Amino acid sequence: GLLFQAVSYMLREGASMLESILTTLALPLLVVLGGLLALSLRRRWAGGMLALTLLLAGPGRSSAITDRDAGSGHERVLVASGETLDDSLVAHGQTVAVDGTVSGNLFAAASRLIVRGTIKGDLLAVAERIEIEGTVEGNIFAAGDTLLIRGAVGQSIYGGGTTLRIEEPGRVEGDLIGAAEDLDLRGRVGRDLVAFAGDLNVRGSVDRDVSVRVRRLHLDAPARVGGNLVARVPDASGVQLTRYPPGLISA
Repeated sequence: GLLFQAVSYMLREGASMLESILTTLALPLLVVLGGLLALSLRRRWAGGMLALTLLLAGPGRSSAITDRDAGSGHERVLVASGETLDDSLVAHGQTVAVDGTVSGNLFAAASRLIVRGTIKGDLLAVAERIEIEGTVEGNIFAAGDTLLIRGAVGQSIYGGGTTLRIEEPGRVEGDLIGAAEDLDLRGRVGRDLVAFAGDLNVRGSVDRDVSVRVRRLHLDAPARVGGNLVARVPDASGVQLTRYPPGLISA
């Protein structure tokens, strides 16, 4: 499906781009695999497995790692509002919430992850539903069913899932690189948007270029693209523009 199209496109367009992306994502992919393995194990072993994966993947990336288990019940706040954790955090459980500040990276494996506080480093997450209502100052590397951004991301998002949504006033200061069945941009992307999607709806803004391979593209005012916009679709009927001049998209 979408993953096969993404890999095929990168192989056709240039090996150097593929090599660069694989180099960038080597650690996150290892963490994602570790997270999936952790979720498949019994809960009392999950935290240790995820922490071990992180140590093997990136020794020296963080001087300290704290492991906290949210358990299998209702939402549990692992970092409370007003609390600052001066470590990187490994969080796992049914529903994980971070309301305070994590000074390092956040590594999470959960059914639902909610960030209402601040992550000073990167977020690497495997979850059915990921909700960012606060701030992630670094990058987001995420795999799951739904990724929802209502807050701020200081660098870039690399995400894959069924639904990827940037809601207003959500913003991504770097690039948004995603693969999803439904991708909805109503907020702002500070650099480039690169997407492989079934349906792509854009009502927000992209400061630089947009390059997408989609089944359907809906570009609706007040959408704004600061650079070039190139959309690859099966046929021109898959493109819907509202109050935009013809010839804006090459199909």
